[in-house]
Amino acid sequence: MNTSSTHSFASASASVSASAINFVNNDLTPSTVTHSSQDDLGDINQSAELQCLLQEHIDTTTFGNTTEYCLTQFDTILCWPRTPRATVALLPCLDEFQGIQYDSTRKLYMNKHANVTGRFSLKL
Repeated sequence: MNTSSTHSFASASASVSASAINFVNNDLTPSTVTHSSQDDLGDINQSAELQCLLQEHIDTTTFGNTTEYCLTQFDTILCWPRTPRATVALLPCLDEFQGIQYDSTRKLYMNKHANVTGRFSLKL
């Protein structure tokens, strides 16, 4: 079964409006913020968190929530793939994060525990 797939949100030119409150100088006058850039939608679509959440959904609907595997999980920085229990997931370290350069020759290790709470521990 081929579970790998690419997801993209094709959309026509979009305009998203949202009400916002201007807190500068205690001005509570509602204002309208308009985002009409296709780039804004592209940035959202390409976010690591969104892609990971989509993969988590695909994994859950395809394989169910079995205790034989830890599901795909986003830890606010990296997307950890669906992993058989009692195994160690390895991902490369980031080259750069929030302007700080890192040694990308090292690996991040995550011991994933397949249990109801979804606990995990991270080792560098």
